[in-house]
Amino acid sequence: MSYNERNVNLNEQSSASQNEQILHYLKSGESLTSLESLWLCGSLRLPSRIWDLKERGNPIESVTVYRKPDKARGLRMKKFSAYYLPDAVREKYKLEGLDDGMVEVFVAEITTARINKREND
Repeated sequence: MSYNERNVNLNEQSSASQNEQILHYLKSGESLTSLESLWLCGSLRLPSRIWDLKERGNPIESVTVYRKPDKARGLRMKKFSAYYLPDAVREKYKLEGLDDGMVEVFVAEITTARINKREND
């Protein structure tokens, strides 16, 4: 039995709608984490939606982001993925000429800053 035969999606219409919302968000030049995808479109399965979008030919990349621990607030270090479209990030932030590795570092930094800001608000 192949992966696609085992992984039957009983809610294809909802997944398609989530895929479109996620792709639109990524095309805006932003990165997206699993928690943010829950807020954005109600998706609890961002990696599955990303897989669907990659299968359709979208060059989505990922970067591992670390949230630093904050012992005073009882927060341990967390590690999670953020997904992004390199060319959309280059366009939004005027990063022409940066290679993919530098774009990845940039995405990790802005995502970490956004997460930390949200937690401190």
